[in-house]
Amino acid sequence: MKKWKIAALGLAAAVLLTGCGATVNGLTLPASLEIAAGESQAMELGYVFSSQELDDAAQQKAIEAAGITWTVSGDVVSIGADGTLEAKESGKATVTAKTKDGKEASCEVTVLYNIH
Repeated sequence: MKKWKIAALGLAAAVLLTGCGATVNGLTLPASLEIAAGESQAMELGYVFSSQELDDAAQQKAIEAAGITWTVSGDVVSIGADGTLEAKESGKATVTAKTKDGKEASCEVTVLYNIH
C-alpha cells in the first residue's frame, strides 16, 4: 500500500510540473491601437493561464489547445490567423481574439491616413 501512495504522489507531482491539463482562462489585448494605412503589425495578445507556474512548453500547449481565432468588424483592416494586422485604409475597426470556449478580448483599431 505504501508503494502505491508514493507512486501516486510522484505521478501527481509530474503532472503538476509539466502543466498537463493547463488551460487559457482569459485573453488580453490593448484597449486601442493606432496604425497608419498600408502598415502591418502583430497584435499583442496576452494570455491568462489556469496555473501561474507553467513552463514555456506547457504554456504553448495550452495556447494551441485554446484554438484562438481572430475576427474584424469593419473593412479598414484585415487580420491573419497568426494575429498580424494589415491596415488597408483610414477609419476604425474592432479586432477580436476568441478561444474555442468563448473567452475573448477586443481592441479598437484606428487606421490613420498615411501621407507619403
